[in-house]
Formats: sequence, structure tokens, C-alpha cells
Amino acid sequence: MSLTCYCDYDWDGEGWAYGEASVDFIPFPRFRRKACASCAQLIGNGDDCLEFKRFQYPQDEIKQRILGEDYEIALASDFLCAACGEIYLNLEALGYECLNPRHGMQKYLEEYHDLTGWIPGKGPGVPAAT
Repeated sequence: MSLTCYCDYDWDGEGWAYGEASVDFIPFPRFRRKACASCAQLIGNGDDCLEFKRFQYPQDEIKQRILGEDYEIALASDFLCAACGEIYLNLEALGYECLNPRHGMQKYLEEYHDLTGWIPGKGPGVPAAT
């Protein structure tokens, strides 16, 4: 997936999806460490992170009859470490949408640098031709 300012896909309800994401850093709420969904760095109890809640709809007929087709089943949240979370929040503030935490925030940042011509550590350069 690449950087985009709009979401142009229609989710068919299969598999899982992201629900609400935290809009600011929170202290990691678990005692056991968990890997960042983007870079796999371990996040420990109390470390700054972003939480992305996940859910899915019932995937088979039995669950649909019991729960209903539109029932959201909560799944384990994904978390981004402080470094990846900062990239996510900054790109989102610039208007980019549909940023998937599992696709690597560093890749999104590199793509942003290519699009804008920004050279890390040096400043503005020449933007890539479109």
C-alpha cells in the first residue's frame, strides 16, 4: 500500500479491519511486552505507544445467526512504538489516510521523502517527477 490522501477501497467484511485508533500517545497498558506492529521493536509496560483497535464481523453462518451480521467481534489491538507512532501521527496530520500500521511506517516515511524531495538530515531537495 502506498501513501494516499483518500481511501478508495470497499471492504467486503471478510477478515479483520481496524476500528478506532488512539489519537495521542498512551502508556502501554500491558505487563507483557508486545512487538510494534510496524517495526517489531518490543514495547514495554508504560512505554509511549499508539493503540489501534481491531475487529471482525462473524465469518460463518453459525456465528452470523447467533450474533447477527453486523456484530463487531473485538480482536487484540495492534500497537505502534513511539517512533513509528510519531511517523503515523505526522503523516495523518499532513492529510494522508488509510495508513496501515502493519505495512511499515518507515516505508511510508521513505515514500513521503521521495514524493516531496526531502533529504533526511539535509532538508528540501528536488521533488520526484510525477
